[in-house]
Amino acid sequence: CETFKDPALTSEERVEVIYETITSHLPDDAAKLELLAMVDELLAMYQKDPRLAAQLCDGVELGEHVSTAELSAWTMLASAVYNLDIVKTRG
Repeated sequence: CETFKDPALTSEERVEVIYETITSHLPDDAAKLELLAMVDELLAMYQKDPRLAAQLCDGVELGEHVSTAELSAWTMLASAVYNLDIVKTRG
């Protein structure tokens, strides 16, 4: 995952990179706060039940600074951003 290649990125910066990469726009402050809260909740869930994180990361080679819980949380956040109305193609 590109956002994990630089371990110096903060969670806020990761949210901005993911959101901008997917939508071509920076998130407003409200969206950024919601996405950061989502990551925190997901991370807590995956840390509480590492089997879920292991399932999601099955076959993925992790970097030395990334846990399965972190990668799972950020993967689910990216998935959620992909499902935003701003991303969906209109016919």
